[in-house]
Amino acid sequence: LEFRRVLFRSANDVILEGPISLQGRKMLKTWVKRYFKLTPSSFQIFKNKTSPSPKKYFSLLLISEISFAPECKEQPAFKIVFDGKTKFFVPEDAQIATEIIGFIERNR
Repeated sequence: LEFRRVLFRSANDVILEGPISLQGRKMLKTWVKRYFKLTPSSFQIFKNKTSPSPKKYFSLLLISEISFAPECKEQPAFKIVFDGKTKFFVPEDAQIATEIIGFIERNR
């Protein structure tokens, strides 16, 4: 995991990045390992660290809710509500979840 504190020069500066799991299809309730990048304007999910483009893109301005998800079996989980849909994520540890939630709360 890499944590970077930067003076924002552009919307593409990476603030935080690392491995993350996200819940797959609701019917299957499987967890898929992915890689995330948090920038000043978005939370992006990639297939892996070397993927050139994100599989999922969440504009911080369009996230209507972000919070810890104690209802989730996997922990430490958090959820994002975006475009009326709820997505669940599990980073490697609770500190990373706290950093992601805090940054998005302050910048959306």
